Amino acid sequence: MKKVVGIVLLVLFFSNPLFAGGWTFAVLTDPHDNSPAYRSVLEEVREIGTNLPPTFEPFDFVVVCGDMRPVSDFDRIFKEIFPGDMPAFFPVRGNHEKAKDVRYILDRILPRAGQKVVTFSQGQENVNYYVDWKNIRLIVLEPYWSSSGSLGTFPALKWVRRAIETAGGDHVFLAFHRPYFPREARADPFWSLLLQHADKVRVVFNGHVHKYSLKRFPDEAGGICVVNAGNSGATGHNDGFRTLVEVRIDGPKVLMRSVRTPDDTKRFALKDQWRPTGTDF
Repeated sequence: MKKVVGIVLLVLFFSNPLFAGGWTFAVLTDPHDNSPAYRSVLEEVREIGTNLPPTFEPFDFVVVCGDMRPVSDFDRIFKEIFPGDMPAFFPVRGNHEKAKDVRYILDRILPRAGQKVVTFSQGQENVNYYVDWKNIRLIVLEPYWSSSGSLGTFPALKWVRRAIETAGGDHVFLAFHRPYFPREARADPFWSLLLQHADKVRVVFNGHVHKYSLKRFPDEAGGICVVNAGNSGATGHNDGFRTLVEVRIDGPKVLMRSVRTPDDTKRFALKDQWRPTGTDF
């Protein structure tokens, strides 16, 4: 009997996500110049206060999908919130970052991740890069540096294709600031590329509109999960919440959830939970 109980306990022990070899990252967006709100979201990242079963591990890195002004201030706050074991910080350029912010990202933030970061360079400075982390590749794009400003005519599209096709892990995630939804996804150069690799591209993260949303694009079987992370400080036109998107990777499995709190509060609660490769959203 004791032997059976021991086996059951071992199964329960290793089936708990905290011991199953999984790992996590977090996504937020649009803090603008509201540093108290940004702090509150990062504190939730640090504390994992809304950690309902299945429990998530401490976050390996944080993606901010743009609109930090100035970036140096938000990096300073990031380091204040995580004075010890700091997660990596992967910023996206939004429409409010200036040239000096781009330079700060390239010179001060990305080098902290070591040799993992591969940037795209074509004369003009930009925030296009990818990073391999454990069994995923994160691709960050910035259309604002090109004259078109559109991913449909993106000058770095060949680079994006290579970044997706050479990814050696289980999953590819993309992040850029302004949502891009062309009328005909399969006729669009950018979206047709993602759809060609829908078996590998898991999620596209956006910001800009200050309203959390979760959808499949195109809205049909085989479409790709698109998450707008809402905002982490933008005031005025928003959905009235500060939102944090959390991603848990466990080999080929991906589990995602969003937690949020009403503006001017700090009590985060679960909004939703889903698997991007399933049909449950």
